[in-house]
Amino acid sequence: MEDDGGYGQESPEQYPGQISNALADQRASKKRAQDDVKLLANRIALLKLEEKKAWKKIEETKKKATDIMVVRQRNNENKNFKSHMEE
Repeated sequence: MEDDGGYGQESPEQYPGQISNALADQRASKKRAQDDVKLLANRIALLKLEEKKAWKKIEETKKKATDIMVVRQRNNENKNFKSHMEE
């Protein structure tokens, strides 16, 4: 048999430990990626919940501001009415 420098002639059976280590590394890498996906999905869900709470609070604040403006307007109208009645 001629020696062609050994390129392309190695069989997987010659390196069983390397192959099993590579497969184990691949599985561990895939597991880490899946765990990262779960963590990111949970984080996104929490951020969406926080956003929803923030928008709810903004809407409540806008409603309170509107209510205050209505009361102020009514008070001003009453004050103007009374001042005209006293004249």
